[in-house]
Amino acid sequence: MTGQLAPEHGVWELGSPLRSALPTWSHVLRRAGYRTTICGRMHFVGPDTMHGFEHRIFPQYAGADPVSPHAYADWGEPQVDSHVMLEAVNASGSQDEPTRAEIYDRGVFDAAMAELDSRAQDSDPWAMTVGFFQPHFPFRISQPWFDRYEGLEIPLPRTPPGGESYASLIPQQLHDSRKFLGLTDDGLTDDLVRMARRCYYAMITQVDDMIGRLVHHLEELCMSDNTWIVYMSDHGENLGEHGLWSKLNFYEDSVRTPLVIVPPNYRKGGSRCGAHVSHIDWFPTVA
Repeated sequence: MTGQLAPEHGVWELGSPLRSALPTWSHVLRRAGYRTTICGRMHFVGPDTMHGFEHRIFPQYAGADPVSPHAYADWGEPQVDSHVMLEAVNASGSQDEPTRAEIYDRGVFDAAMAELDSRAQDSDPWAMTVGFFQPHFPFRISQPWFDRYEGLEIPLPRTPPGGESYASLIPQQLHDSRKFLGLTDDGLTDDLVRMARRCYYAMITQVDDMIGRLVHHLEELCMSDNTWIVYMSDHGENLGEHGLWSKLNFYEDSVRTPLVIVPPNYRKGGSRCGAHVSHIDWFPTVA
């Protein structure tokens, strides 16, 4: 949002608010005459849930807006053995009704589709951020999406060489993270790991479907020829690689994020840039 690093913007964890006085790329676009809209999840904390956006058309995920500033833990205290991610993997699977995350994402999708309809009648330039919750733990998904992977081989994470354990290979600095998140070594079976990964794949498929329908609707409204589409995410998911779950480390599985950019009227898919990029580059790039 700001094109700045943590020491400059002061947001050190998810419970920290971003200062309203800091200009964001959304402020810059508004000054340039753009109508800026936020739809869904953005994880803004504190009384300011806009940070330059002109309209919010669907609320944030975490209950009531605004989300109060908070800290997740006292960094000076020993980490307790909560193994929160092991509980999530143990509880993974399909369910008959849509999950809370699915219901939320469907609301985001419907609001975004309606916003596209309204922008089709508007001559002003516009920018809309659409924030889905999925894919994200808990690893649960409704049956129709779970069934998309019926009969398909779900690969297990890579295993350490020479029969060594995950626990013997992770750096000492990650052992407190192990207490919080848990390691695959701490009692998960192969069937449970495959189940969690299958549900995660199904979540990705569901979000991919919604994004595809948004892009198709842009084309139906004859707006794709002058609209940039940018897809990004805030972090990855270890999903059992290195024996780890969730994020909170600097392995590729945790920190490597998607960045897909489609210029207007672009028809040559699959081009790749091999340079290292960061989301901190987004602000100056869009400006």
